[in-house]
Amino acid sequence: MGPGHVLLTSRNRAWSEYTDALEVPAFRRSEGLPPPCQRQHDLGASLRLLGRYAQAYELDLDTLARREDVLRARHISTLDSGNAVSQNLMLLGRYRDALARQEPLVRLHVQVLGPQHQQTLAARAQLVMARRWENDGAPDFGTSMAGLLEQIRQRHGREHHRTLSFLTVYGNYLREYGDLSHAGELIDEAEAGYRTLLGPAHPVATGMLSNIGLVMQTIGERAEAMSMFEAALAGLTANLGPDHPWALGCALNAAGARNANGRVREAVELSRDTLRRARSVLGDEHPLTLSCQVALAADLRAAQEMEEAGKHEENGLLGLTRTFGAQHSHTVAARRRTRPYWDFEPQPI
Repeated sequence: MGPGHVLLTSRNRAWSEYTDALEVPAFRRSEGLPPPCQRQHDLGASLRLLGRYAQAYELDLDTLARREDVLRARHISTLDSGNAVSQNLMLLGRYRDALARQEPLVRLHVQVLGPQHQQTLAARAQLVMARRWENDGAPDFGTSMAGLLEQIRQRHGREHHRTLSFLTVYGNYLREYGDLSHAGELIDEAEAGYRTLLGPAHPVATGMLSNIGLVMQTIGERAEAMSMFEAALAGLTANLGPDHPWALGCALNAAGARNANGRVREAVELSRDTLRRARSVLGDEHPLTLSCQVALAADLRAAQEMEEAGKHEENGLLGLTRTFGAQHSHTVAARRRTRPYWDFEPQPI
């Protein structure tokens, strides 16, 4: 073999009539990936996109166990399944469990694939997200996030879906910590990138409007923010249905904007409906469900329905304390009666 040669692998000996043949030991099925395993892994990714996080988690756990048995822990496909399991835990709101899994998994990625491999960068990005949510996004995370974003850009380019995904995460982080100018630039760049990559009607491009709305809301442009939230909600509901977690998050933001713009009764109706759907889809203890409950309490207070508001506020606070701890910023904000919001942070496609 040398330059200009093409290597074909086949069990069909008829190829020897047309080209030089080189006999090699037969490939045994047990040495490779079981045929259903990749399909099962892909199905888990599809379930995540459909918002069926619990089903994706159970399926990916099974895929991981099978790959560990056949391929062992250091195989690239096994590492990929480990990332999928951690991602599901994040989506289920189990941030502490995700962090416990992701820290050793990133170390193994670095040992096996190297620190700049695309799968290692994806694992590192997921670790940053888990630390942000479980450890409450300490301000020093900004430096590490900026450095990782630059590495992802260098590896994939500015328009790759992995770059756009982490760009969104970093932009939302900067908005949360008050760097509104920089946050707005990054969110706008990510939204434009997704719109070019996927088309303006794609659910990810639509959901990015909610992040733009959050920046506008933070700088006091309430009417413009509400327009963005309503557009995101309408688009995601039309494409994914009203029960998809992305639609529920956009509904949370849209209800807050309605309250802020004096449409209190509409806010109460939307918040009540969103809480009901979130409980059904995600469960009572999911962070998004608890945020919806705290938001409903805020809208009920604005509508002077104090008794019901108090019950929802108390139950929401108890749930947030169990999930995040008493000193987490989400819990503290709820205790101070700051209305919650939802960041749209799509997984890499």
